[in-house]
Amino acid sequence: MGREDWLERFLDAKGTDTFTLVVGNTGDVWQPLYVKRHGLNVELGFYSSDGSETPEPGVRYTIISSGEWQPISTSDLGREWGGTYTWVRGQGEAFAKHIWYFKRWSHEVATIDWTGMTEDDKIEARAWSEERKKKAKAENDSNADDNNTNDNDTKREKYEQAAEKIRKECRGGCGAQNTEFRCSKCKGVYYCSSECQREDWKYHKSVCDIINETH
Repeated sequence: MGREDWLERFLDAKGTDTFTLVVGNTGDVWQPLYVKRHGLNVELGFYSSDGSETPEPGVRYTIISSGEWQPISTSDLGREWGGTYTWVRGQGEAFAKHIWYFKRWSHEVATIDWTGMTEDDKIEARAWSEERKKKAKAENDSNADDNNTNDNDTKREKYEQAAEKIRKECRGGCGAQNTEFRCSKCKGVYYCSSECQREDWKYHKSVCDIINETH
């Protein structure tokens, strides 16, 4: 979300004992996501869409200074309970997509707190979050015509058009839109060039098989 100072607090396991971030609200189309850390132990995931603050399956891991961080599913389907590593990767992919959407549409920060957070920090965080809410409201108001129409077919068509536009943005992160070059294996992600595809492969290779199964 552009808050590198919050990221530093999140990663500062030695100087900041606990960290909590919740983005979104239960009345939204997108489920609220949470990031919590206590010491070196991190958990991230979603709150239930039924309006209760009950975490749905997420991912846990321990911050270590060297070596690979090993994610563990919080559900009983995780590999620690005899499930497959693909499930853990799928949960991580879903969480990453939520972060991208929440940043793009300025979803509000419901909670931000860490050990040692000062009153000035809280005031600044509230002011910053309020600006995000105003920005999100302005974006929603600009789409009021879409929201007020009673024609479900029109709504669906507009939604699909918007989703297709987003889906065809270059996955390599260069900003190119309406791209046509797709991953030859999963057919689910788009690129503007082979260079961008090679750059993204180190991330995409972990979920390519999952996407392929859904197409």
